[in-house]
Amino acid sequence: MKLLRQRDPDFGNRLVLACAVLGCVAGGFAGTIAGASIGGVVGALSGVLLGAAMGALTGLAAGFVTLFALLTFPVVLVATLVGALVGGVAGGLTGGLAGWNAMVAGVKIGAFIGGLGGAIFGAHLVFSS
Repeated sequence: MKLLRQRDPDFGNRLVLACAVLGCVAGGFAGTIAGASIGGVVGALSGVLLGAAMGALTGLAAGFVTLFALLTFPVVLVATLVGALVGGVAGGLTGGLAGWNAMVAGVKIGAFIGGLGGAIFGAHLVFSS
């Protein structure tokens, strides 16, 4: 190291700058991967929960309507079953869409936080030397 400094007095500054750039890149990658992972888990959970909640509400409403239909006439029963099926599909699609949106948001937030962390770390390396 001493020999390198004698031959190239600017070597230390270039080394610190290279470390700063590597810190930024590594932080950005790490943040993106963490954001994608966390966002995917959160998105999947929120999608499943939202879909389940909508399905449960639809099923509950369909149950009351079915009870009423059984006490009245069969045409309402068929309409209720079709309504329950459509409601369940709509609930699942809404939950899946919410999960996808949460995953995309997680990737963006993770990339931003990772890039910011890498930049701060790199700046710290540059200015602390």
